[in-house]
Amino acid sequence: MSTERIILSYDLRGIARLAHLLPKHYCEEAASYLLSHGNNAVITSGFYITRGKSAETDGPLGAIALAIKTLSPDILVSIERCGPNKENIYTNMRGVDISDHTPKIDTLFDYSIPSIGIGDGGNEIGMGLISDEAVKQGVNLPWSITPTDKLILSSVSNWGAYGLISELSKLTGANLNPSPNEQLTLLKLLVGLGAVDGVTGYRLPTVDSMHSSATTLILERLANRMNNTD
Repeated sequence: MSTERIILSYDLRGIARLAHLLPKHYCEEAASYLLSHGNNAVITSGFYITRGKSAETDGPLGAIALAIKTLSPDILVSIERCGPNKENIYTNMRGVDISDHTPKIDTLFDYSIPSIGIGDGGNEIGMGLISDEAVKQGVNLPWSITPTDKLILSSVSNWGAYGLISELSKLTGANLNPSPNEQLTLLKLLVGLGAVDGVTGYRLPTVDSMHSSATTLILERLANRMNNTD
């Protein structure tokens, strides 16, 4: 099973139907792109959830797993970060305006810095790369117009980050994959700090309404693929 198929498992929003708009091995291409653009990356994340009046659990886990600590970026990576629509409004999946809770981090992506976007719902930074074609195909999502050079689609944005990390591991020969226990510990920590599930709005250790066992399965499949046992 390919990395792309793994991270598009349990697709609740139908985002997988847009995978044909990207290269077949888009995770591998994004990983190669990341490695070819210096040593310093700025990783953006954080999506405000109106139901929970807090940031959600999808995004930060992937950002932490991927994080490169030194600033002065050679490349930008956005994971589950809201971008503006054609009316310059930041909306959630239900079309609710969250502009007042969304600092305009997307403007960083206007300066021709190499970039990678990871998203699962259409309204994230990076989706501008495919939004026009997706609209032509009748895919009705709250599209962000902010593009990135490379885009990773996944059922859950954290999983897209894990897919990128898996491909980085293969390219570098180092096992960079986070462990399921590590991610569950971080998830519980984020919830303790006030993060909420992006779908339910509840302060529970779930991501996009999915139990942590789904994330464990994704991480195990990616690890198995790296070891050529899946």
